[in-house]
Amino acid sequence: MAGLVSLCLFAHFGWTVLIAFRTGVMQTITRGLSVKVDRREQPARFWFEVLWGVLLSGLMLVVGVRALYEAHTLPPGQPAQTISEHIMPKGAQL
Repeated sequence: MAGLVSLCLFAHFGWTVLIAFRTGVMQTITRGLSVKVDRREQPARFWFEVLWGVLLSGLMLVVGVRALYEAHTLPPGQPAQTISEHIMPKGAQL
């Protein structure tokens, strides 16, 4: 489920960035408010918002693919490892 949600967010952020390149207007949601940034009027903020969208899109793609991969490669009934178990396996001591 987390993989599908991440891939949907990847599609949303990616689509937002593609529309921004095409139209020159980046529409973002900041603190619940919709903000439009025009490339001609605020070029620095426009490129920052585009970069932020690309970073979020890439992160969601990696997380989604990883979650779907783990969901299909684990044997049934075996729980997935958490991030803390990747860092410090069970039974390991400092």
